[in-house]
Amino acid sequence: MLEAGKQSPDLSYVTAEGETKNIVSDGEKTWVVFFPFAFSGTCTSEICDMRDNSEKYSEPGLNYVFITCDASHSQKAWAAELGYKGAWISDFYPHGEISKKFGVFNEELGCSNRVSFLVSETGQIEKVLDSESIGAPRDPSQYKS
Repeated sequence: MLEAGKQSPDLSYVTAEGETKNIVSDGEKTWVVFFPFAFSGTCTSEICDMRDNSEKYSEPGLNYVFITCDASHSQKAWAAELGYKGAWISDFYPHGEISKKFGVFNEELGCSNRVSFLVSETGQIEKVLDSESIGAPRDPSQYKS
């Protein structure tokens, strides 16, 4: 798993507003948040907490991008069901490629581990937020940069 102080892999995503962003070259602080599976209990509760308590997560100039190894259609259905607009990336094909670059792909389960990375304006990883286990939620108080 990548550690704080390392350079983040280059990653582009599309925001909920349709704007294309790059976590390394756009010069904006970004949380890259990996979830094991769409529609699963713990993943859903984490997203719902972010949706319902945005004040705990938001800061000026701070972006979030959510990644699962689910197909993009599944992600879109999950986001729509939850009523959560955000930046989503499907790591479905090539399967787990992004997760592997960050060192969080779980080969045994075929999904990402539950890990978040705070990427600085210069593309360096500032903070890593890992859960105790794949089924345990992350501590939401740790998302403040």
